[in-house]
Amino acid sequence: MTASIDAKAAAPKSTGSNSKPGDDSKWKSRLYTWLGRHTRYPSAARLRRAKGTANVVFTVAASGQVTSVRLARSSGDADLDRAALKTLQGATVPAPPAEKAGTSVIAPLYFFLED
Repeated sequence: MTASIDAKAAAPKSTGSNSKPGDDSKWKSRLYTWLGRHTRYPSAARLRRAKGTANVVFTVAASGQVTSVRLARSSGDADLDRAALKTLQGATVPAPPAEKAGTSVIAPLYFFLED
């Protein structure tokens, strides 16, 4: 059983900032690592062998506090969708570079079971 994200597909859109080269990619790497560690596969979904991808959109403040999160696209399973949202609701993720504060990020959270 695995819950994961696709770092390449989840990359925030560039806003043409004045950041140092590498700041944004380091933050993205830390963010995706955090998401991978904190996304939990719901036991009810695991028992049903449910799988899918829930796309979430969230906004990150300068402190790393997630200020909003919503489901952009359903996984097709209510338990997986709730788990994806729960991963970010009220969370504090790695703080973004200053110019990325308030940036909305879209992240596909993949829920799949290994045989």
